[in-house]
Amino acid sequence: MKKFKKYFTLAALLMAGVAFEACTDDNELTPSSEVQKVYTITVDAVDNVNTRSLVESDGELIAAWDADDEVVVYYAGDSVGALKPVEAGATRLKGTVANVEVNDVLTLRFLPDASYEEQEGTLEYIDQYCNAAIATVQVTKIVGTDVYTSAATFENKQSIFKFSLKDAVGESLSVNRLSITYDTETITVLPSTSTPIVYVAIPGVEIPTDFYFEAIGESGTYKGMKKGGTIEQGLFYVGNITMQKIVNLAALSANYVAQDGDILTGVASDKYKISVAAGATVTLQNVDITSFDSEGPKYAGINCLGDATLIIEGENKVKGANNECSGINVPKDYTLTIEGNGKLTAESNGYGAGIGAGYYWGSSGNIIINSGEITAYGGKDCAGIGGGCEASCGDITINGGTVYAKSSIEGAGIGTGYHTSCGIIAINGGIVTAEGGESAAGIGAGYERASCKAIVITGGIVTATGGKQGAGIGSGYYSSSCGTITISGGGVTATGGIESAGIGTGPTWYHNYQSACGDINITGGIVVATKGSDVATYDIGPGNGARYGSGICGNVTIGEGITIKDKNGNSAVIYTTSSGGE
Repeated sequence: MKKFKKYFTLAALLMAGVAFEACTDDNELTPSSEVQKVYTITVDAVDNVNTRSLVESDGELIAAWDADDEVVVYYAGDSVGALKPVEAGATRLKGTVANVEVNDVLTLRFLPDASYEEQEGTLEYIDQYCNAAIATVQVTKIVGTDVYTSAATFENKQSIFKFSLKDAVGESLSVNRLSITYDTETITVLPSTSTPIVYVAIPGVEIPTDFYFEAIGESGTYKGMKKGGTIEQGLFYVGNITMQKIVNLAALSANYVAQDGDILTGVASDKYKISVAAGATVTLQNVDITSFDSEGPKYAGINCLGDATLIIEGENKVKGANNECSGINVPKDYTLTIEGNGKLTAESNGYGAGIGAGYYWGSSGNIIINSGEITAYGGKDCAGIGGGCEASCGDITINGGTVYAKSSIEGAGIGTGYHTSCGIIAINGGIVTAEGGESAAGIGAGYERASCKAIVITGGIVTATGGKQGAGIGSGYYSSSCGTITISGGGVTATGGIESAGIGTGPTWYHNYQSACGDINITGGIVVATKGSDVATYDIGPGNGARYGSGICGNVTIGEGITIKDKNGNSAVIYTTSSGGE
């Protein structure tokens, strides 16, 4: 059969020659294309070639060639040959190339079609599908059919990451799906078995971006973030990723206690109690806890079981579960901290504070607001932020954010509710607007024997408006009192209700039920203080009753060089001991 083929080919060529001879002058055959010149090529790669096989040792990746690895050789963008290691682990590559000449610059590519979008999270997978590398060499000489080149320095075209996944308390978190988003790219990792450690190859020279992680673990869905920066190609990065559990409130089938690091999201039903574990930091991300009617179980919309921090993301709404409950409550002697870049609207379901104490039984601890856009509505007899009806609260501190707090009746915007007390109210920054309910101060004490320990304003833009018969900043009506009022910075606008001072006290009801405040010290800031209508005498000082005289005020001290006007631009009327009063 082979002979037949040979003779047949020769006969065909002879016939072609006869035919060609009939129409050519020189009796010569012209080839239809050039015959390729095929050479054997030898390339020496430097040590640590940064390609497969990949093995981790003492926190570093060790790389060497596999015996069957193929390196494609390109010249001017075209593939002209291929190389393989002479043996596993060797740095010398051999193969064949076609049509190269001395001084040609060749590009060597390993895994030219590397795929990154889906990975299995192991070094073995990266080894086989993602470990792309590139080098350039120059042809230095050709001897016969042997081509020699300069040494090749291979560079990885991606970085390799080892991510150790942990939950919010530092325990290993096994996942069976992980999505990593950086810049505009997303890589999906699908481990064959659930694992807390994944290896991921990420292509590119620089990644000036953060990494965002979403995972499905054995006990739910998680998310995390890692600050990025400039990521150099070819390097091995090792890092721990803290993952936060995502809890969809709509999917709950029982009461839930949020743990440190949890992210709460979704619309809660009216069946289950939402609590925050003692010491936990929990994120509210587009939460809606407002489905309770006024006859629901006696607990707040969010019930903190000890010290707690709420981080606000997106738009969130929280309401008490019963008409005697606040929107958010922290136990007495503990501290609730609220911060973040999102919005939060918290309200009672009838008689509780928006943020703070409930009705009679639901006293509250300390409240700190650092940032966020916070709106708090207090119910009847309760503060927007602070105390409830005969239910006390601790200190209230606002350091930043945009805060609006309002009571419906007899509670301060920020401070106490009816017939109860709060600690020190301190405002150090932010944009703060407070509106008291009827007979209560904007910032300070509510109605009837309510009291706050002190009011201290050091910064921020503060607007406080008293309700009917309540000071803008200070005390409310009917034996309501506050301690020392100190303003040392910020921009403060305080407007009293009828018969009440802008800064000071509300009016008196009978001689034995005088409203009171301690000393008033204004040493800095820009202050506008305006008394209420009717018989009120002082913009800063005691309020006046229609028939029973003024409230009780301590000494008023205005710092040197400070001018205080009312809202009409007139000089404020300021109480002094020589000006009288009862």
